[in-house]
Amino acid sequence: MSLNVWRNYFLGNELFRTLGFVRLLKRREMREICGVSLRNIGLPGGLLADARAEVLSGGERQSLAIARALHFGRKALVLDEPVAALAVRETDRVFTSIRTAASAGLHVLYIDHNMANVHAIADRIVFLKAGEVNVPGGPRGVGSRRTYTSNHPGEGLGGKINQFAAEFCDLDLAQ
Repeated sequence: MSLNVWRNYFLGNELFRTLGFVRLLKRREMREICGVSLRNIGLPGGLLADARAEVLSGGERQSLAIARALHFGRKALVLDEPVAALAVRETDRVFTSIRTAASAGLHVLYIDHNMANVHAIADRIVFLKAGEVNVPGGPRGVGSRRTYTSNHPGEGLGGKINQFAAEFCDLDLAQ
């Protein structure tokens, strides 16, 4: 079963009203909130809110995820090659969404092998190789040749990225 966009947007964070012992979804309110969030990020909110999520383009799906992160008050967003296999127009749409999120105060860690994309979107660049920072005098005191290791067996690169993101964005991941 495919959800429409507004249901996907609120998945796990649904709004309810109570009528006696029955909880009812606040469908109209959730649809309106989703539409406004999508418009704020540069998408046609009213049209997309009712569409099936499965028909969204790759760029629209990425922008939807960014809009969700903004709405639900996330502190950071880790994007791993978010524009891989997207057309130029879709890439521009995702970059617009990323810039909107960053200007709203969301920390964005953008991971990509395509340096043209990195230069188009990043305000700071740090090179990692096998969990090691390979750039002298990185941001906020992240020094050259700093190694990030995972404390959990099997966590691999994901744990290293989380550790790096926490230090890079001054975040406490325990929250």
